[in-house]
Amino acid sequence: MGHSFSRTRLLVRSFFIQGSWNYRNLLGTGFAWALRPENGSVSGPEGGPSGRRDTEADEVARAAEPFNTHPYLSPVALGALARMREDGVDPARIRAFRQALRSPLGGLGDGLVWGGWRPACLLGAGCVALLGGGPGVVLATFLVTYNAVHLALRIHGLRVGSDSGLNVAAGISKMGLPAWTERIRAVGVLLLGLALGLLLGRGVGVSELGPAWVAGAIVLFLAGLSGGDLVRRWGPELLFLLILAGTRIPPS
Repeated sequence: MGHSFSRTRLLVRSFFIQGSWNYRNLLGTGFAWALRPENGSVSGPEGGPSGRRDTEADEVARAAEPFNTHPYLSPVALGALARMREDGVDPARIRAFRQALRSPLGGLGDGLVWGGWRPACLLGAGCVALLGGGPGVVLATFLVTYNAVHLALRIHGLRVGSDSGLNVAAGISKMGLPAWTERIRAVGVLLLGLALGLLLGRGVGVSELGPAWVAGAIVLFLAGLSGGDLVRRWGPELLFLLILAGTRIPPS
């Protein structure tokens, strides 16, 4: 099915919607910019609140209302909203749809990316370093693996949103994100075990500053258990770096 809106344009603009993030409307300004009609023509359904046809300014004002979600899954919302506009869905229904969509996408994205994929990619890059990979190889390993999923989420998400419109909930369900989150976390545990095995196999000892670093890692771990979004988001990465910084690998 063809669409009057450009999927490529929405995809490219989705990379920049965080550039105007603010405490007043969060990602609202970025969404308004991403969804702005290309030709500036009058659009939208007939018979709005004032009985007239909505203009571009009306659509932009509604799109700029407070909205927040995970940035990598934002194309799902962008595609769905663009499709609803094209189908002439009532603005009040679109507004309610936006508010219902933000929390599920945010929760799914946080669990999948920040809680699963990013730590797994860091651990994988750490294993490459422990196996003797140079800085360039380690960096490339992380960037390639991390962005492979990052880009796939954006591209597939936009396709799901623009094809589904109002039925995007069913499309999101078919993506199976919770199941993928569990699989990725299992891979992360496997990589952590591999990293620790490599450390022990190379005869790692604790350096002079080791106890201080290990203490910091324990404090960070306990803080993560007690709560705090920032700690939970960055905890796995910082914990692994602290462990590495507090160890001593003897010369081969």
